[in-house]
Amino acid sequence: MRVHVSSGRVTARWVLAALLLGVCLGACEGIFLHVQSCISFITFSVARPGPAVLFLAPLVDALAFGFVGLILGIIAELGHRNNLRLTSYLVAIICFVTGAYISIVAVYAVFWRWTHGIRSLSVLSYSLLGGLIAAIASVWFWPALRRYPRAAVFFPRLRWLAILFGGASLAATVLFAFVSSLIGARATLPGSTVLAGWATANQPNIIMIALDTARADHFSSYGYSRSTTSNLDNLAKKGVLFETAVATAPWTLPSFASVFTGLLPHQHAADGNVPLASGLLTLASILKSRGYSTVGFNANFVMGTRRTGIAQGFDFYEDGDDSFRSDLDSIGAFKLFLYLFYHPLVRVDPLRRRDAREVSQSVMHWFGNHSQQPFFLFINYFDAHEPYSPIREIGDEFGDAHTSLAQRVNAEIHGFSHLVADPKSAAERATVVAGYDSAIAYEDRQIGNLLRLFEASPEWSNTYIVVFADHGQSLGDHGHYGHRWGISWELLHVPLIIAGPGIPAGRRITDLVSLQQLFATILDLSQGASPAPEPKSLRCYWTFPPVTCDAQPLVVSEYSSEESISLVTPEWHFIRDFDGNEQLYHRTTDPLENVDLALSPGYQDEVKILQRRLIERLEASPPWRGEDSLRGVGESEFSLLTKRSLPGPGSGNKQPSSSEKELIHSLPYE
Repeated sequence: MRVHVSSGRVTARWVLAALLLGVCLGACEGIFLHVQSCISFITFSVARPGPAVLFLAPLVDALAFGFVGLILGIIAELGHRNNLRLTSYLVAIICFVTGAYISIVAVYAVFWRWTHGIRSLSVLSYSLLGGLIAAIASVWFWPALRRYPRAAVFFPRLRWLAILFGGASLAATVLFAFVSSLIGARATLPGSTVLAGWATANQPNIIMIALDTARADHFSSYGYSRSTTSNLDNLAKKGVLFETAVATAPWTLPSFASVFTGLLPHQHAADGNVPLASGLLTLASILKSRGYSTVGFNANFVMGTRRTGIAQGFDFYEDGDDSFRSDLDSIGAFKLFLYLFYHPLVRVDPLRRRDAREVSQSVMHWFGNHSQQPFFLFINYFDAHEPYSPIREIGDEFGDAHTSLAQRVNAEIHGFSHLVADPKSAAERATVVAGYDSAIAYEDRQIGNLLRLFEASPEWSNTYIVVFADHGQSLGDHGHYGHRWGISWELLHVPLIIAGPGIPAGRRITDLVSLQQLFATILDLSQGASPAPEPKSLRCYWTFPPVTCDAQPLVVSEYSSEESISLVTPEWHFIRDFDGNEQLYHRTTDPLENVDLALSPGYQDEVKILQRRLIERLEASPPWRGEDSLRGVGESEFSLLTKRSLPGPGSGNKQPSSSEKELIHSLPYE
């Protein structure tokens, strides 16, 4: 049976129906995403879009489904225009697309975001299953369509009801987005209020610049053969460079948390899906109480956002989490467009990722409008983090960082690692290194622009600059690329440069130091020309006359995901995991850690000494919150240490003993 319609009306009705379907699905998705962003128990590593997603999701989904409807409508128009059988096939196709889309949004948003237990391939499988079910259902009900021929033009009477519903959904999302944006408006730039009794004219400004994922041995100031960091090299000539600075963790969140709290990972517990707990004193909160304006700019859109807890105490913190690009990037249809077209053809990096130029421009805008209040400025660049797309400003200065390999790295990150082999050939490794070096050089140039701006300011003479990295990166070392796979030296050895008033120029410190000490160092520097360094402050290394620093330095690093723990001394790097596996490397003769001496008969005494020193160090740092970070010491030692734990804030009414009180007072909070 045929139903005659004028030319073009079939296509128009397909497009209209698809648009309405997209609006309805988008409204549901937008509401779900916005509600999800308000639920505290959802993992913080998932982006939480702002109210604008309530409008963007219906719009994006309407455009996506409208495009599909246009294609199907043209097929229907050019084919057997009024043939119900062809229409049934097209209905099955759009039902498949609809079912697949609903499934992928639901499975990805609910299961993967809440548990991280389902990777991308599993999500794809579930989406295909949902699409097949929807397509089969459309064919199953096809006999009903045959009995009602007007169904071929999508039930004209019900069409107006669908238009009314779609229009009401769109109007509601626009209104709700507008009201929510008014209620949840972002804070303005800080700098108008000074706490009485604290701020003084002599308080120095403090600028902390972090290069996320930057290993020290790829800085030219650390002896790298390529000139990657000329601007930071010049800064090092004006201040102090620490040649052997070690991170407390091989990835971002626990490392930054240690910098901001002065605690080891097992004490602050910021790790995995656990944000930094509120109530802990942070650099920003302490400096704010001392009259500082506290400002942060963080380009790490996953582990550098306010959701992780590290923004506590900042008057203003820009992380791009509620930006227009972040909202777009959370919508399923737009994600599909990125994966199918944008990443393969334009750029592999996530759309919401901000490069060094964008971050520097934001800092420059703030600096041009900040008040006379002393400030604590924290900046984190993210370009050295994989994947490494070619950078136009750098070109092939460090080699060919082509897009295809960056696409492979990106695929591995998103759960397709068993389909894509790790780049292991010499040529592929050279390509990865070229992309990595280009990213560091690009950051260095943008930092150079900032430093020239700061130096031109009259405040420069009373400003400290601290440059460091949160952790390193594997570039084929030990058969790995990236980080969060282990706790080797290339993941822990980071750059550290400090310059400012009273700091001698061109000093290179070879002593072993920890990023954990930056907490006490920043608080020490904020007091200006104090007579003596604070305990654990790095200022002792450049004070005149010299002040005795740690005579037997050692650094503990922890990685709870692999249940491993590390002890670094001036001579050794000792690694141990929960199963009792141990590694021992002689740092002076084997800096690349190629020869494991842990099982060598001639080094068993050294292993026992390092085991004892590690336990002694941990006993002096009782776990408050994150005991899982201690599992690397082994089952028996773990049980022993956790029995000696101090109660964490809010953990009960038990009062610490006198010895425990002395231990608390020895922490850098005091």
